[in-house]
Amino acid sequence: MKAIRKASLDSHAAARKAKNNPAACYAARANGQAVAACHVSQHAFGPAFYGLKIVAFKNPENPKPELKKELVWQTRQLPKNLRKDWKNFQIQKFPKNLNVD
Repeated sequence: MKAIRKASLDSHAAARKAKNNPAACYAARANGQAVAACHVSQHAFGPAFYGLKIVAFKNPENPKPELKKELVWQTRQLPKNLRKDWKNFQIQKFPKNLNVD
């Protein structure tokens, strides 16, 4: 657990250092969440969330079509028993710019 925590915190520290490069920042945050998924399964949603932020960053004028495509793909990758939790995560945590509904 000590190594997992350090790897996760190091990833988030890298994200803070990359604050002027949003794509790098989001990638580092995704990594930090992925590492943390070893001890809390809901952290597994973090990489997907930050992946969507990268998509929105790449297409600031019209992100919805690409976001929708990515979100559908992500959801299909999840085991069916986690999809309801993923939807709840979206409702609770997603900022307006990631809302595709």
